Amino acid sequence: MSHRFDHQVALVTGAAGGLGRAVAVMLAQRGADITMTDRTGTRLDESAKAVDGSVLALEAELADSQACSDLVARTLERFGRLDILVNVAGDYTGASVEDLSAEIWHAMFDANLVSTFNMMKSAVPTMREQGSGGIINISSVDAHLPKPGMVHYSASKAGVNSLTRSFAAAYGPDGIRVNGVAPGPIATERAKRGGFLERERVGTVLDRVAEPEDIAEVVSFLASDASRSITGETVVAGCGYGMR
Repeated sequence: MSHRFDHQVALVTGAAGGLGRAVAVMLAQRGADITMTDRTGTRLDESAKAVDGSVLALEAELADSQACSDLVARTLERFGRLDILVNVAGDYTGASVEDLSAEIWHAMFDANLVSTFNMMKSAVPTMREQGSGGIINISSVDAHLPKPGMVHYSASKAGVNSLTRSFAAAYGPDGIRVNGVAPGPIATERAKRGGFLERERVGTVLDRVAEPEDIAEVVSFLASDASRSITGETVVAGCGYGMR
């Protein structure tokens, strides 16, 4: 079964970054109309130019619940429906427990967990009214393989996994499927700096790290009818990270 999204609309958060852009580009190539969003001051317009098809690019701060509601409203105003929500937006900033202030802790949870919840809550009413919808949340292998200096990140992503299962249980009867993807290290431009990827590659059994397009393929599968019997699951896509 092919992954085609003709006459469907997808909203992708974190779309200025490497993974979010790859997801938006792939879904558009497969027929979807796209709303792309990222925080103010990112290169969102540049990413939108890479999308071949009908695209709406909107800056928003997703820790603000009203901003998320407005994103969905603007999407409906432009395209008339919302079939797919992909929550890519998040942060990855290290801090030792000793240096982990309340401000750093709350900022991480705002970026990774609160924003995901806000977007899901905003999208669900439209999907319920339509009788169908697919939500895919980007988690991380760090949710179950925590690293030193990343306790706040790991905890926030574990929360994303719980949200995925909770929303799947709550809204499955309404025809809404909710799944997650837990990548390991991804070869984005940001991650390529400072030798990070080489250090992480050693921890994979496939002896490589994923490209953004690899993770986008998993997202595409979970958004498509090919995965119509799957909900409440988080697919680990880490090249065997942590198995050595």
